[in-house]
Amino acid sequence: MVKHFPGVNALDGVSLSVERGEIMALLGENGAGKSTLIKILSGALTQDSGSYRINGTEVPADASPLDVRKLGIATIYQELSLLPHLSVAENIFLAKEPLSSRVFRVVDYRKMNALARDVLATLKSDHVSVTTRVNRLSMPQQQMVEVAKALASDCKLVIMDEPTTTLTSEDTAVLFEVMRALRDSGVTIIFISHRLEEVFEIADRATVLRDGKLIGTVAIAESTLAEIISMMIGHAMDRDVRQQRPGVDAPTGGANDLLRVENASDGGLVKDVSLQLRENEILGIGGLVGSGRTELARALVGASTLVSGSVWFKGRPVRLRTPEQALRAGLAYLSENRKEEGLNLGLSAGDNVVMADLAAVCRRGVIDSRRRGEAVRSFFGSLQIRGKPESAVGTFSGGNQQKVAIAKWLHVGASVIIFDEPTRGIDVAAKAEVHAIIREFASHGRGAIVISSETDELVRITDRILVMSRGRVVKELGRGEISKDTVLHYATGGR
Repeated sequence: MVKHFPGVNALDGVSLSVERGEIMALLGENGAGKSTLIKILSGALTQDSGSYRINGTEVPADASPLDVRKLGIATIYQELSLLPHLSVAENIFLAKEPLSSRVFRVVDYRKMNALARDVLATLKSDHVSVTTRVNRLSMPQQQMVEVAKALASDCKLVIMDEPTTTLTSEDTAVLFEVMRALRDSGVTIIFISHRLEEVFEIADRATVLRDGKLIGTVAIAESTLAEIISMMIGHAMDRDVRQQRPGVDAPTGGANDLLRVENASDGGLVKDVSLQLRENEILGIGGLVGSGRTELARALVGASTLVSGSVWFKGRPVRLRTPEQALRAGLAYLSENRKEEGLNLGLSAGDNVVMADLAAVCRRGVIDSRRRGEAVRSFFGSLQIRGKPESAVGTFSGGNQQKVAIAKWLHVGASVIIFDEPTRGIDVAAKAEVHAIIREFASHGRGAIVISSETDELVRITDRILVMSRGRVVKELGRGEISKDTVLHYATGGR
């Protein structure tokens, strides 16, 4: 398979085969060609040359997504394709609604709702009402509806692009059960995930792409994590261990506090949370999805309201009612949803870097191109952002988009950044680079708070971890207490 874009060989002679009743992991860094390949397989893009077959039948090069779906290929994209104002059942059976009459072609809603309940029951998601509008569901629930939509088709091949990104560990376990059942029934699955521990848990084989080329295919049972990472990045990767970071004493309160919060509540999920962040410290916040981590972060930066509690920033009491006030104080929030809340995808990467503090690159109220250029080039160099500053940031890979979002807050000159899921949806090498950026930021008198659903990430880069459950901090883990098992123990209700 070959696909060229201006200046880029997205796919350079890629060939692969997937067996019937197999789970094949498709791996590679952002920009390796994974997304291009699955868009071709799903009919969203046309290849320049090459062909592919399903069950021996060649798929026409000009096949549309609907044509491809009729051939038995269902694709679940990382960016959900649900229609928010339609019901769960209407989304599951979109374009294949059961009809009560062939003559008048009227949708049989009773039958459609019953069929939707059956599909959701196989996903153990029958607690979701099939008549509820999708925009009223949580992100994990929407993801399961997307999976149900694919299962409702008579599919022979299911392509799953980062399906577990928004799922809890319990939902992920259910999804894996469904994937195994599909495999055992003869359905083939192509599974894309940056979480390699998931690949080793669920996949039979793994195919690795790099720079648009096929690097190789390995049997999971005969491979190692180090081997696959080496195939993805082209060289052995140094182990990223938390001991490489200088120690920070446990906070006791005092002049070195950057941020101190006492008994903060938002009137909803967040209840009586207290925390301290010291200079040069990385504070982790762990817990399951829905534990209140993001709600706490948004309340601290004024994106939502604290109804009680006190906040001190650099030793002074503050009341931050808006994100603008938080930024002026030196507190920034890197959203977990970079595409909708962190970046303007239609603007250039350079414009995104400077947009939060245009005054710094202006002279007499007008943007000074020299100042702007110097600032943008500086961050592109120091953060190793790959791409042209004047290109739309929406064309960048996920890892480079995240670096641009971080550069925006570095340009503002924030003293504290709350990083919410900073490596979600980015590849192994980009994760290591983002971790290095966070470590470098949390020095020179600054501090970072890292919220992550990946316990390994918290264990690797933080100095302390606060574990949240049901809106409260249930445990603080110091440097000598931090381990993956301990974090998960308290996050799941352990005492």
